[in-house]
Amino acid sequence: MADAALDARALPLLDAALALPPDARDAFITDASGDDPALAARLRRLLAASDDSRLRTGSAAATVADAPMPDRIGRYRITRLIGVGGMGAVYRGERDTGDFDHVVAIKLIRPGALSDVFIERFARERQTLARLSHPHIARLFDGGETPAGEPYIVMEFVDGIRLDEWLDSGPTTGARTTLFLDVCSAVGFAHQNLIIHRDLTPANILVDRNDNARLIDFGIARPPLASPPDRVPGVVARSLTPGFAAPERIAGDPATTLSDVYSLGVLLALMLPDTTGRGDADLAAIIARARAVDPQARYASVDALSADVRAWQRGDVVAARNGGRRYRIGRFVARHRAGVAAGTTAVVMLVGALGTTLAANARAETARAEAEQRFAQTRAIAKSLLFDAYDEVGKVPGSAIARAKLAETGQTYLLALAGQEDAPRDVRVETGLGFLRLAKVVGNGGDNQLGRLEDGNKLIGRAEAILAPLHRRYPDDPAVTIAYADLLVEQTATALYTDNDPPLAKRKALETRRLLAADPARNVDSARLYALASQGLGDSYAWGDDYAAARTEYRATEAFITGLPPALATARPLRMVRSANLRLLGEANHKLGDEAAALAAVDQAVAINRTLVAAYPDDPALPRKLAMSLWYRAILQRAGHDEAAAMFSIGEATDLARALRVRSNGDATSLQLLSTVGEVQAQLLGDLGRHAQAFAMSDEVIAAHRRMVALAGDTAGARRSMATALTTSGGNFYIGGARDRACAAWREALALFEGNRNVGEGDRTKLMPRLRGAIAQCTAGAKVTVFDDL
Repeated sequence: MADAALDARALPLLDAALALPPDARDAFITDASGDDPALAARLRRLLAASDDSRLRTGSAAATVADAPMPDRIGRYRITRLIGVGGMGAVYRGERDTGDFDHVVAIKLIRPGALSDVFIERFARERQTLARLSHPHIARLFDGGETPAGEPYIVMEFVDGIRLDEWLDSGPTTGARTTLFLDVCSAVGFAHQNLIIHRDLTPANILVDRNDNARLIDFGIARPPLASPPDRVPGVVARSLTPGFAAPERIAGDPATTLSDVYSLGVLLALMLPDTTGRGDADLAAIIARARAVDPQARYASVDALSADVRAWQRGDVVAARNGGRRYRIGRFVARHRAGVAAGTTAVVMLVGALGTTLAANARAETARAEAEQRFAQTRAIAKSLLFDAYDEVGKVPGSAIARAKLAETGQTYLLALAGQEDAPRDVRVETGLGFLRLAKVVGNGGDNQLGRLEDGNKLIGRAEAILAPLHRRYPDDPAVTIAYADLLVEQTATALYTDNDPPLAKRKALETRRLLAADPARNVDSARLYALASQGLGDSYAWGDDYAAARTEYRATEAFITGLPPALATARPLRMVRSANLRLLGEANHKLGDEAAALAAVDQAVAINRTLVAAYPDDPALPRKLAMSLWYRAILQRAGHDEAAAMFSIGEATDLARALRVRSNGDATSLQLLSTVGEVQAQLLGDLGRHAQAFAMSDEVIAAHRRMVALAGDTAGARRSMATALTTSGGNFYIGGARDRACAAWREALALFEGNRNVGEGDRTKLMPRLRGAIAQCTAGAKVTVFDDL
């Protein structure tokens, strides 16, 4: 394996050496190899084997003076040389077996370029790379050995030019940014398949005639290691592309996904050298973070880097800036300058109009026709505030406070209308839905809410007081039915996550399904609510530790959604429900011991959420959903003892959570997300022996839960969440040697469970007895033997 490691370090340096004049190479080798004589010797042997008079790096028009071009390789007839380098030559080939036409690029590994051990690994990795199917990765089709024993790979032929040549053609900033994001998408996809590229240079990125990127040459790709390097890679001073320095590892430093993040930062600086002409501080911060000397200070994943580049592209808040409130406001105003000005004017006008309208309604007895007109105007304005404007503002991250204000104002006027004896049915429906919307943003919704769960419960009660009688009176009205079903679905979630009451959640979920059973696929709203009810039924079983029953319901929900007509199944609301349901199905499979099915389901959830984030970049709910699916994938990977993959998943989830927290403007959703993913990250850090970091993360998680309990009004759900976090954190402290902190955390957790008015079956029969056992052992000064089960 020593020869393979030596080859892995020598091959990128060989290409750089071949690009230099012969009289400059020896000095380059001495400088690049440092104090490693074995590396220097291997480079010199490879250079000697290259025989620069016969083998030179070149473009598609390059020739090799004396080296004969093979007539065919494998099933392909060779038509011309594309280029050569330190590892070998690349040829254009055409399949001539008569079964079908196929043009490919064939990379033939030169004799002596690889050690025997490295050739064996190359063959194994070829099989892995063949599974990488991505629009911006040149596909690997086949491979083998020539009769002379030379390894080769058969790749997609890309009719294009190298990245540096494309940049010289003067593309726009928008085109450059789009291309960079395409490259990031390809690299991130490779990382998901546990492949690091390790040689992300302009020479390995081709641009086709339609300005689409193709990433090539995974010849030195390898799976990521379990932990990132402690030192930033040294930088080769010269490379194939002027102005580009490809990162190369210092002797002994391992490669991880963060190595590719570093290379992408170098690429970004090359592709966007202040193309805006504005001395862009946001772009500079992104590049600096990607190329940070300390790997832990870099972006945790390629997707996190991409998210910041997209934010920069939109003029949105860039996480790398770590800006304060003034910066966030400045970014918002800059991005929505016209909208802010128009919105301010509109709000003033709306408020004034509302006052005028209500005053007119007070004089309705003097002119019935005029009163009806004013009624319609008031209703239109209230609906605009509560529904249209509310939805638009909801697209802005950190808009919870603004949405709450809009909902409160609109609801005030709807109540005035609904209170009239002859108020139309649809106005009463709107009023009930208005209370639901206000409840969701105050404390009961999953996204952009303020965490005031107790206040949210009261608002749901007011919605029920309006919608339940309406449904009893008008059971066949579709609008009333959908509104009442929306209420029941919200009550299902509230029963679990606010009140810790699974039996109530089960009743509400079953009532919703009965309500919609006649025609659940009528439209997007009915299909979404029916799917949520089925999922909520599964949740009620899972909450009571009956994961077999929960899995049955989650499977039924998946079958329902995938069986819908395509126009419904592919609608954004149904895809969002499906991704969450797949994550929950993965959890149920995990609890029942079916790890392969668990990971498959959660991988599907991650894939759907990535697609949604890419398709709807302005929806702040979607990064949260992606983070949650990555969070549970990390749990599964940790359970499978794949710490490297788990750290990759949870690192990306944490990065997303922190970015949302920066933009949150006081909402509790981002606080809850950060505490959720942080709990798993603390466990993984402890697994890796990084106890100081694990303790710091545990402290951050516990502090977040204390804040959420205070906001929630001491509700049962918030107290239970904090109790489980304290239980897990106690385990982290104990493993890290902080026995007193562990015991204190477990005591506080037990007190929270015992003080809750609703305690679930699993908590009462499993978790609480183990906590009592751990506390008893703590008190006796004995070794704690039950914390592994906590």
